[in-house]
Amino acid sequence: MDSAAAPEDVVVAAETEEKPVKAVRIPTPEKDDANELLRLRADCARDVERACSSLRSTFEQRFAKEKAAHDRRWAETERKMRDDLETALQEASRRADDRYASEAARFELRRRASLQSTAPQESDLEATKAELDLAYATFEPTLEAQREAQKQLVAARKAAVEASKTNESIPIKVMGQLDVRRLTQRGMTMLQISELQERLRCHEFQPTRVIVDQNGEAKDVVDRDDPELVALRVEFGDVAVDEVVRCFRELDAWNPSGRYSVSVPWDPGSNEEMAPAQVIDRLAAPRRPSVQERTAAFISGRRAQQAPPPPARLHNRTQSSRAAAGGARQRSHSGLSERAAGLRQFFGWPESRGRTGSA
Repeated sequence: MDSAAAPEDVVVAAETEEKPVKAVRIPTPEKDDANELLRLRADCARDVERACSSLRSTFEQRFAKEKAAHDRRWAETERKMRDDLETALQEASRRADDRYASEAARFELRRRASLQSTAPQESDLEATKAELDLAYATFEPTLEAQREAQKQLVAARKAAVEASKTNESIPIKVMGQLDVRRLTQRGMTMLQISELQERLRCHEFQPTRVIVDQNGEAKDVVDRDDPELVALRVEFGDVAVDEVVRCFRELDAWNPSGRYSVSVPWDPGSNEEMAPAQVIDRLAAPRRPSVQERTAAFISGRRAQQAPPPPARLHNRTQSSRAAAGGARQRSHSGLSERAAGLRQFFGWPESRGRTGSA
């Protein structure tokens, strides 16, 4: 018998979303073959049972998956409802505690007010006034002394700056002024430096920002993303940026309100401002004359040596005849000694200094 399927064959199939079942094609036997018909019926029953088993297992798997998802969603919803309930209970408990504390404080205030002889408002006013008077009496002398010390410091600083014009032993540093030499080496013109100095005086220019570190401390750091600093870095390099940040911080420290340059006596060794006592010590110490003073003294000495001596007055005829008989005086070598004396005076050498430089 041909086992190929005819057009009138019966097809049994079952498909699901999770696991499709292969279709079963049952060929139609001939009418006079009873054994073949029985065999085909048995095969069909077996295939149908297999398809039903597959459908049943697929349904059970899907049901288990849906049940697990439903249980998870319900557990999450239940946990959220429990958390919301606990939060509401805690909030209600806190409000109740605050209300109880408020009532207790109000009751205590009423009790104290009933014990006082004067009205509560007048008593509080008098107590506040007494505290203010005490604070004023305590801190006003301190503030006045601080203001007076600041005035004296400013006056001493100004006097030191004026004294530095005639005394080279007092170095001066201008706080908040750009270093022209460093900026010109980077290709910046004097006009650009002047405009940048004026920009530093503007309060809107803020090249730094304050951040909080891991320890909770505030720190002042450079804002590298500032547009003006980025433009300076691109055109003139990091040297210009560092110079601008240095001047900005110096102006913040020495003149935050006016933001103009301040001249102070500066000690390069300790890298700090000189105290008034240090300025006085340097002014009182013997100093070597400056180059300008030595040059002026040398020129004046040379002029005095080159000036002709005044003519001697002849008192009688005998002196005139002796002068005529003596003739012209021979020229001596005193000019060399005069030049040596002038050089010693210019360089500040002692009179006993020899040719080798030893005393």
